[in-house]
Amino acid sequence: MNKSITQFYVYPDGYADKMPISEFVWVRAQNGDITNKRVDELVKGDFYAERVPSPLPPRSADEILEFMAKWCLGIRYVRDPEFPGTEPIKIQVIDKNNLEICSYPYVNTKTCIRDAIEPIMDNEEL
Repeated sequence: MNKSITQFYVYPDGYADKMPISEFVWVRAQNGDITNKRVDELVKGDFYAERVPSPLPPRSADEILEFMAKWCLGIRYVRDPEFPGTEPIKIQVIDKNNLEICSYPYVNTKTCIRDAIEPIMDNEEL
């Protein structure tokens, strides 16, 4: 497929069901305008396409913390309720109202916060 051509699909057709629900896609309105929507916000009949990624610079820990402070984001560690006291199974990024923005598997203790926050920063910059 030619990378200069953007393939659009009509929801629920296409690949949206294979994407993370917090991923953003382009949606074409009836007037032809292109807007962004999260995958979990798509409704039947939406004309959507995968956003074309552009390379973004690596971020320092300070930049990630500044972004979290600017947007009042926090981290909630979620443990398996059947095994209290064990390692978390995922982390949730929460807003100032304590509502979940997204979640990310707790796999690598050294990078899990970066792994959860950087996609939000990427969507903010694109």
